[in-house]
Amino acid sequence: MSSKKQYNILQKNPKQKYDGSHYAITGSGGFEINTSSVMKLVPIPHFGKYDFTNALQVLMKRDFFNSKLGVFEPSSNAFTVDKLQITTSEFLLTEQQIVSLGSLETIYLDFKTYIHDYFNIPYGINMFQENIDQNPIFDKCEFCKLLREQSFNGHINILETNKILETLLEYNICGNRNGYESIQHGFMDGDLFYIPNGITILLSIEHGISQTYNTDICIRLYSE
Repeated sequence: MSSKKQYNILQKNPKQKYDGSHYAITGSGGFEINTSSVMKLVPIPHFGKYDFTNALQVLMKRDFFNSKLGVFEPSSNAFTVDKLQITTSEFLLTEQQIVSLGSLETIYLDFKTYIHDYFNIPYGINMFQENIDQNPIFDKCEFCKLLREQSFNGHINILETNKILETLLEYNICGNRNGYESIQHGFMDGDLFYIPNGITILLSIEHGISQTYNTDICIRLYSE
């Protein structure tokens, strides 16, 4: 058995919020909420070291990811599908899947501040018909509600998945492989995917005034 360097030490509790920088698999693309445009895809390296602190951190099932890899071909030691895509319908998260909202937690408060400053109106005056003045909290429930009730467009791509699996086996970047696995095992519990600028939320009011808020997405794989 070959000795594997342990890169990622946060493996025991999948619901633990990540702080600071950790290794993760790099994806591309992104989702947009309440906007008609779709983010352009930019080729980026498969792996990078990222600061997870302000990212949207979510859990997704390992079997769901592996089901997208197609059939494993022993002759080529590879899966028949070399691209993994997550659509909006597949990203309709539950509150239980959300580990941390990251910087999204303050977007209602930030937007309220922006509007008050824009119109130069004192903060004691209620400007919104909704409850944003009384309770400017953007929580897990509110985020899941946006995913289901607002315009939600885009997708996430993970490209060259066979090469990614080879690299995971060679370097054990996510710290969850012990040397007995093969590519045929696919992705494993604890594998991390990071999508820079993966979520774009557009908040707007009447008179055409709006603000856009972006955050990265960190996806951690798990099994029930």
